[in-house]
Amino acid sequence: MGSLTIAALFLLCVVGSLLTYKTMVIRVCPISGSTWTTTTWFGIFHREDHVTSALETWLEVRDPSFQPHWQHLATDGWQFLGRSFACSKAPAIYELCPFLTEAVRLLSEERLLGLVETLEKGSMEEQRAAVRVVCDDVIESWRRDPG
Repeated sequence: MGSLTIAALFLLCVVGSLLTYKTMVIRVCPISGSTWTTTTWFGIFHREDHVTSALETWLEVRDPSFQPHWQHLATDGWQFLGRSFACSKAPAIYELCPFLTEAVRLLSEERLLGLVETLEKGSMEEQRAAVRVVCDDVIESWRRDPG
C-alpha cells in the first residue's frame, strides 16, 4: 500500500507539472507600442485583448493602412503543479508604453514622425536613444506642470 501511494504521488507530480491549464501569449508592436494578449484555458477557451496605444491611434489617423507588426514578447504557462515562462527581448518602444498617451499629446507631429521613422528603420541603439529622449521630455513636462 505504501509503494502504491508513493507511485501515485510521483505520477501526480509528473503529470501535474506537465498539464497546462492556462497559457498567456503577449505580443507588442515595436512601432506603436500596442499590445495583444491571447489567453487560453485548458487548450479550448480563448480570449484576446488588444490594447491600442495612443501612438497606434495617431498612426491610423495619418495612415489608415497602418497595421501593427506583432512581435512576441512573452509566453506564460500555468501548470497544476508549476509555472513556465519564456520571454523575448522587448522592443525599444516598450520602455515608453507607460508614457505613450502623454508623449502623443505632448510631442509635435514632426517629432512623432521622427520617432516612428527611427522605430521603423533605426538601429536598436538609435531606437533606444530616441525613446529615452521622449521619456525624458515627458517627465520634464510633468515637472514643469505637475497638475
